[in-house]
Amino acid sequence: MHTMSPGESSPPASLEARLERIERLLTVLERDRTASADMLARLDAIAERLAAFEQFADHLPMLMATATEVFDSTAARIPDVDGRLHEARDLLERLSRPQTLKSLQAALDVLDRAPQLIAAGTDMADEAIRKMAESGVRVDNLIETVRSLVSRFVDLISSPELPALLDSGMLDAKALDTLGRAARALAEVRDHPPAPAGMFGALRALGHPDVQRSLGFLLGVAQSFGQEMNRSPSSQQLPAPETNR
Repeated sequence: MHTMSPGESSPPASLEARLERIERLLTVLERDRTASADMLARLDAIAERLAAFEQFADHLPMLMATATEVFDSTAARIPDVDGRLHEARDLLERLSRPQTLKSLQAALDVLDRAPQLIAAGTDMADEAIRKMAESGVRVDNLIETVRSLVSRFVDLISSPELPALLDSGMLDAKALDTLGRAARALAEVRDHPPAPAGMFGALRALGHPDVQRSLGFLLGVAQSFGQEMNRSPSSQQLPAPETNR
């Protein structure tokens, strides 16, 4: 076995070991170069963004001034801007109340269930129509009658005569009660027609208390109607009856 003396140098490294060291060094240099390139790309991107922000910052005062002028011009065309802003603030405060939010939530829940409710109502309507058809009801005639009634009702409420009817007293409770009694009397006489009466029969009927009460009522109506006509002289007067010559 050969041992080196203290003054003897170590043998030179082999060529393969040197090549491995060079390869490792090149790998490190390549990795550092790639990392440097990535860092430079990131720095360039940051620089571009800062340049765009700097350009926007340069135009910001002009943009703010333009927006302020547009707002002032718009506010000048709106009357009572301060009052409307106060009302909007009050409305926002009301909308943010817990009870209001709870009510809005309940309304939204109803809207969410609206398709199911409409479907259920449609099913009920279809079932009702089917039962009516099975019982012999002409559904098509019924629908046409309802359509006609709705059309006439719309014409009634949109006609100019409706306010005059409401102000005329025809819908007063006492007037309706009187008209109802007259209608019942007419229906009863039609169901049980009396015997024909001449002049003497009419004179004899005047002695009946019910006839006297009715006649007094008619005379009172005639007197009151004449007073109404006197209070409205501009209204159309009733034509006088023609006399046979």
